[in-house]
Amino acid sequence: ETIWRARWQVVIEGLLRRESIDGVYSPFAWPKGTAGVPAASAAGVPVVISLRGADALVEHSIAYGQTLDTTHARRLSHAVASAAHVIGVSRNLVERAVELGAAEDRTSVILKGVDLDRFTAAVRPCCLCAI
Repeated sequence: ETIWRARWQVVIEGLLRRESIDGVYSPFAWPKGTAGVPAASAAGVPVVISLRGADALVEHSIAYGQTLDTTHARRLSHAVASAAHVIGVSRNLVERAVELGAAEDRTSVILKGVDLDRFTAAVRPCCLCAI
């Protein structure tokens, strides 16, 4: 895996330089953020990582979360600490990012949501009600 990751980092770094890319957005910390940060750092390109849940959160009682794996936790810690900015879809995720090493002043909460004026829950009769 280490050789595979190193190869991808070289390829990504070369692409970032060749295409003069100004920034990288990673919508998930794993695998995109943890793979992209070293390459982007080497190319001098800032990375914004967005945490979504399982990539950062842990619930030991149900063995939930990718950071239960210590290797993943180390890589994620490095990624969020090195990122230009970290976005969490909840306050809890941003707090977790800070626990993992993200600078608090380089974090933001952007809640996922839906425009309730445009989208509303439909009430559908279930198939058993029609019987």
